[in-house]
Amino acid sequence: TMPVAARQPPGAAFNAVNVFLHHPVAGHIVEGLHWTLLCLAAGLVAPFVLAYKCVRAIRAAMAGELELAETERGRFGIFISGCDSGFGKTAALSLAGRGYTVFAGCLTPEGGAALREAAAGGGGGARQ
Repeated sequence: TMPVAARQPPGAAFNAVNVFLHHPVAGHIVEGLHWTLLCLAAGLVAPFVLAYKCVRAIRAAMAGELELAETERGRFGIFISGCDSGFGKTAALSLAGRGYTVFAGCLTPEGGAALREAAAGGGGGARQ
Protein backbone atom coordinates (compact mmCIF):
# COMPACT_ATOMS: atom_id res chain seq x y z
CA THR A 1 0.00 0.00 0.00
CA MET A 2 1.05 3.57 -0.62
CA PRO A 3 1.73 5.88 2.28
CA VAL A 4 -0.99 8.46 2.86
CA ALA A 5 1.26 11.37 1.88
CA ALA A 6 2.10 9.75 -1.49
CA ARG A 7 -1.54 9.35 -2.67
CA GLN A 8 -2.48 11.37 -5.71
CA PRO A 9 -5.66 13.46 -6.04
CA PRO A 10 -8.45 11.76 -7.99
CA GLY A 11 -7.59 13.50 -11.25
CA ALA A 12 -9.16 15.81 -13.77
CA ALA A 13 -11.65 13.27 -15.16
CA PHE A 14 -13.09 12.53 -11.74
CA ASN A 15 -13.34 16.23 -10.94
CA ALA A 16 -15.15 16.87 -14.25
CA VAL A 17 -17.72 14.14 -13.50
CA ASN A 18 -18.17 15.49 -10.00
CA VAL A 19 -18.77 19.02 -11.29
CA PHE A 20 -21.25 17.71 -13.88
CA LEU A 21 -23.24 15.70 -11.30
CA HIS A 22 -23.46 18.69 -8.97
CA HIS A 23 -24.61 21.06 -11.69
CA PRO A 24 -28.05 22.50 -10.77
CA VAL A 25 -29.75 21.13 -13.90
CA ALA A 26 -27.65 18.12 -14.93
CA GLY A 27 -27.62 16.68 -11.40
CA HIS A 28 -31.43 16.51 -11.28
CA ILE A 29 -31.59 14.95 -14.76
CA VAL A 30 -29.05 12.27 -13.84
CA GLU A 31 -30.88 11.57 -10.57
CA GLY A 32 -34.18 11.26 -12.44
CA LEU A 33 -32.64 8.86 -14.95
CA HIS A 34 -31.15 6.83 -12.11
CA TRP A 35 -34.52 6.39 -10.37
CA THR A 36 -36.29 5.73 -13.66
CA LEU A 37 -33.91 2.91 -14.53
CA LEU A 38 -34.11 1.51 -11.00
CA CYS A 39 -37.92 1.44 -11.03
CA LEU A 40 -37.96 -0.01 -14.54
CA ALA A 41 -35.60 -2.80 -13.46
CA ALA A 42 -37.76 -3.50 -10.40
CA GLY A 43 -40.86 -3.65 -12.59
CA LEU A 44 -39.20 -6.13 -14.93
CA VAL A 45 -37.91 -8.35 -12.12
CA ALA A 46 -41.03 -8.33 -9.91
CA PRO A 47 -43.17 -10.71 -12.04
CA PHE A 48 -40.38 -13.29 -12.05
CA VAL A 49 -39.97 -13.05 -8.29
CA LEU A 50 -43.73 -13.45 -7.84
CA ALA A 51 -43.81 -16.51 -10.12
CA TYR A 52 -40.87 -18.06 -8.28
CA LYS A 53 -42.53 -17.56 -4.89
CA CYS A 54 -45.84 -18.99 -6.16
CA VAL A 55 -44.11 -22.10 -7.53
CA ARG A 56 -42.29 -22.62 -4.22
CA ALA A 57 -45.53 -22.25 -2.24
CA ILE A 58 -47.36 -24.72 -4.49
CA ARG A 59 -44.52 -27.25 -4.26
CA ALA A 60 -44.44 -26.92 -0.47
CA ALA A 61 -48.20 -27.35 -0.25
CA MET A 62 -48.13 -30.43 -2.50
CA ALA A 63 -45.33 -31.95 -0.42
CA GLY A 64 -47.35 -31.39 2.76
CA GLU A 65 -44.80 -29.01 4.25
CA LEU A 66 -47.42 -26.35 4.99
CA GLU A 67 -49.65 -28.60 7.10
CA LEU A 68 -50.10 -27.64 10.74
CA ALA A 69 -49.28 -30.12 13.47
CA GLU A 70 -52.27 -32.25 14.47
CA THR A 71 -52.38 -30.65 17.93
CA GLU A 72 -52.67 -27.17 16.37
CA ARG A 73 -55.34 -27.87 13.76
CA GLY A 74 -58.36 -27.56 16.06
CA ARG A 75 -57.36 -24.08 17.17
CA PHE A 76 -58.21 -22.52 13.82
CA GLY A 77 -61.65 -22.15 12.33
CA ILE A 78 -62.05 -22.37 8.57
CA PHE A 79 -65.19 -21.01 6.92
CA ILE A 80 -66.11 -22.50 3.56
CA SER A 81 -69.17 -21.41 1.62
CA GLY A 82 -70.95 -23.45 -1.03
CA CYS A 83 -70.64 -26.76 0.81
CA ASP A 84 -73.83 -28.28 -0.61
CA SER A 85 -71.82 -29.97 -3.36
CA GLY A 86 -68.67 -29.77 -5.44
CA PHE A 87 -65.40 -28.25 -4.32
CA GLY A 88 -66.85 -26.70 -1.17
CA LYS A 89 -68.23 -30.01 0.08
CA THR A 90 -65.01 -31.85 -0.77
CA ALA A 91 -62.85 -29.22 0.93
CA ALA A 92 -65.03 -29.15 4.05
CA LEU A 93 -65.01 -32.94 4.42
CA SER A 94 -61.28 -33.18 3.73
CA LEU A 95 -60.32 -30.47 6.24
CA ALA A 96 -62.70 -31.75 8.92
CA GLY A 97 -61.31 -35.25 8.43
CA ARG A 98 -57.79 -33.89 9.01
CA GLY A 99 -58.80 -32.34 12.34
CA TYR A 100 -59.55 -28.73 11.44
CA THR A 101 -62.61 -26.89 12.77
CA VAL A 102 -64.73 -26.24 9.69
CA PHE A 103 -67.68 -23.87 9.49
CA ALA A 104 -69.50 -25.00 6.37
CA GLY A 105 -72.04 -22.72 4.71
CA CYS A 106 -74.79 -24.44 2.71
CA LEU A 107 -77.44 -22.83 0.53
CA THR A 108 -80.22 -25.23 1.47
CA PRO A 109 -81.09 -27.15 4.64
CA GLU A 110 -81.00 -30.36 2.59
CA GLY A 111 -77.43 -29.63 1.53
CA GLY A 112 -76.45 -29.06 5.17
CA ALA A 113 -78.08 -32.33 6.21
CA ALA A 114 -76.29 -34.22 3.44
CA LEU A 115 -72.97 -32.67 4.47
CA ARG A 116 -73.48 -33.59 8.14
CA GLU A 117 -74.39 -37.11 7.10
CA ALA A 118 -71.30 -37.44 4.91
CA ALA A 119 -69.07 -36.04 7.67
CA ALA A 120 -70.53 -38.37 10.29
CA GLY A 121 -70.06 -41.35 7.98
CA GLY A 122 -66.45 -40.40 7.22
CA GLY A 123 -65.49 -39.66 10.82
CA GLY A 124 -65.34 -35.91 10.24
CA GLY A 125 -66.87 -35.17 13.63
CA ALA A 126 -69.62 -32.89 12.33
CA ARG A 127 -71.57 -30.76 14.81
CA GLN A 128 -74.59 -28.65 14.17
